[in-house]
Amino acid sequence: MQKLRVKKIKEASASGVPRLKYKGVNRKITYVRFADDFVIFVWGTKSDCIEIKYSISKFLKGDLALNLSSAKTRITYLKKDKVKFLGFEI
Repeated sequence: MQKLRVKKIKEASASGVPRLKYKGVNRKITYVRFADDFVIFVWGTKSDCIEIKYSISKFLKGDLALNLSSAKTRITYLKKDKVKFLGFEI
């Protein structure tokens, strides 16, 4: 898996894809993944979240031939609502 990850990073940098998308000091991104489930935490605006969701959907569809489930994909404001991930509420 590590060799595949390194290969993908090298291909992305060779084709000019930026490794990090950084817009200002208020935007941070982190994620948690287990098998085929993942949750992405974004410290930023809702438009940042929509842009990230679109980029991830485009990557999964184009490079990996996977579809992002619209029924399971949500943008949630954690101060007002909770997220269920692997049976836990965050």
